[in-house]
Amino acid sequence: LVIYALYDKLVSGTAIPMWASIIITASFFGAINALGIGILGEYVVRIYDQVRRRPMYVVARRVNCDPAEDEQAADADQRQNETATL
Repeated sequence: LVIYALYDKLVSGTAIPMWASIIITASFFGAINALGIGILGEYVVRIYDQVRRRPMYVVARRVNCDPAEDEQAADADQRQNETATL
């Protein structure tokens, strides 16, 4: 529509109809609005992905635990996380 309006103005020299400028302006602002909503959607999806991968709880430190048990538990957790992401 923009190309038609410019062609009509430059080549034939006639005035651009008012409905063309209104539609062009509305389309421009609609595109800006859609771009903003798309950027906001990307932001929300990235926040959702970060929150979803967060563990249910975090252990700051363990008291009176055997270090061998810690390694076995860490290996089991790692294997479980690897199978969950596949």
